[in-house]
Amino acid sequence: MDVWAFNTTDHTWKHITVGEGQQGPRHRWGHTATLVDATRIFVFGGFNHEYNMNDCWLFHSDTCHWEECKVTGKTPAFR
Repeated sequence: MDVWAFNTTDHTWKHITVGEGQQGPRHRWGHTATLVDATRIFVFGGFNHEYNMNDCWLFHSDTCHWEECKVTGKTPAFR
């Protein structure tokens, strides 16, 4: 998945390089992305050309590392 950061001071975009060989979430759109704290962004769901996704990921911006969330229980319905 492409990750971009927007600098609110100088209004520029920067492409973030994720660790080589690291697996992250599939490309998607229509997902949610929520800032958890200063270094973690939570990504949930979305769509691609084949699937409605119902997975959860954390992106650690300080290390440029993706972590798949292990969740239990009933998941929300697709929207």
